[in-house]
Amino acid sequence: MTQMLLPGMLARRCGVIINVSSAFGRNPTPYLALYGATKSFADFFSRALLKEYGKYHIAVQSLTPYTVSTNMVKNAPPTTLLPPADTYVRSALSTVGRASRTHGYLPHSILGAVLDRSPSCVRLLYIKLFQYRASKFMARLQLQQRD
Repeated sequence: MTQMLLPGMLARRCGVIINVSSAFGRNPTPYLALYGATKSFADFFSRALLKEYGKYHIAVQSLTPYTVSTNMVKNAPPTTLLPPADTYVRSALSTVGRASRTHGYLPHSILGAVLDRSPSCVRLLYIKLFQYRASKFMARLQLQQRD
């Protein structure tokens, strides 16, 4: 997609590229290695594009959200740290042109700042808690589908 649209942006000397990465691509995550690696690629790809094309007034942004209530998480009930997709998108779009790498949503940014400054054992504990809660949610969902 970038390869297809970039020539037009260069000709106009303006444009915006937004790549959705993930907070789980910022740190190694057990049992999510392939997911984390592909999201890490999206983040690094965005950062490289910005260095190459920023001088042509092309804004490149890497979004690194934590979990958002979408089909991927079976539309889990929204919470402060699990916003509905429309809330997340509104928040993330408000950062375009102001941040090249962002969590895109204030509660995610706060969580990211805390975890980024925490020892790896604390980050791993958060990941395990997330995985535990996700497995409980999925088990509940499967029970509901059986009924």
